[in-house]
Amino acid sequence: MIFSFSAKTTAGTVRPVNQDSCAVFTARLRGRGVLLAAVCDGLGGLQLGEAASSEVIRRLDDWFHNSLPRLEDGPSFLDAVQFRLSALLQSCSQGFFRYGRAHGLQLGTTAALLFLWEGSYLALNVGDSRLYQVGKGIRRLTRDQSFVARELERGAMTEEEARRHPKRNLLLQCVGGPGELSPGVSLGRAEGEETYLLCSDGLVHEVWEAEMETFLSPARASSREELESALDTLIQRAMVRGERDNITGVAVRTAVDRPQGAPTLRQRLGRKPDGGLAGVPVFQPGDSLRLLAEQRIPQGWGEYF
Repeated sequence: MIFSFSAKTTAGTVRPVNQDSCAVFTARLRGRGVLLAAVCDGLGGLQLGEAASSEVIRRLDDWFHNSLPRLEDGPSFLDAVQFRLSALLQSCSQGFFRYGRAHGLQLGTTAALLFLWEGSYLALNVGDSRLYQVGKGIRRLTRDQSFVARELERGAMTEEEARRHPKRNLLLQCVGGPGELSPGVSLGRAEGEETYLLCSDGLVHEVWEAEMETFLSPARASSREELESALDTLIQRAMVRGERDNITGVAVRTAVDRPQGAPTLRQRLGRKPDGGLAGVPVFQPGDSLRLLAEQRIPQGWGEYF
């Protein structure tokens, strides 16, 4: 599997601090490409949301580079990854909660994670940050853990009412809340040339899914530069339409080789003069991108993790 990716984050037009954090990590694992992407939205109504979102990204960075390579390969590999990532989020949540209780604070963050491996995707989410798959249409791979999402499922609210409801930012779960986390999980096939969009809720209030599909379609956004341009356009539309929250988007473009016996992607598309591939996204194993919030690491922070 071949990857290209881009990420954008902004404090927006109102908030003085950007509490969102995001990252993309890639590697060559046992000769095959693997990717982990994440968006974390520090909770603006709580203290130290920026520290919480940054801490989750730092912990994911450490896990990806130091723990993932030690997992055993085999049919249960993705199950093991799901278990480890869920445990990591739970550990962060408990640490945030203990620190907050000891210091009379509240802190937390959402999390949306994408793991790509061997033609499969694994999606996990806590809160209302989202993950979309854009290919032949657009499909949301996560379910918001929020008040308005619950009311929508019950049929007590329309989509338009949910977009404007005063409790649209009220979460049922976050990384840092009391009790056991129950991350949403989705597992499926990465069937071909697709784009995955991870985003904080600041991008979805004022931008329609049809617009995401248009600008992030695999035919339109294949290179890193095109992904960056698409994210710029979507973020600018959200701000022009009055979005007041921090806004973050991570776009990941995938391409896979044909089945055994068919021409490979390289054979079909040929090589550019510089040795790269013509018309397909390319990544160098080990490429990474981290955009951390303007974190203020509290004194004694490390004692709670």
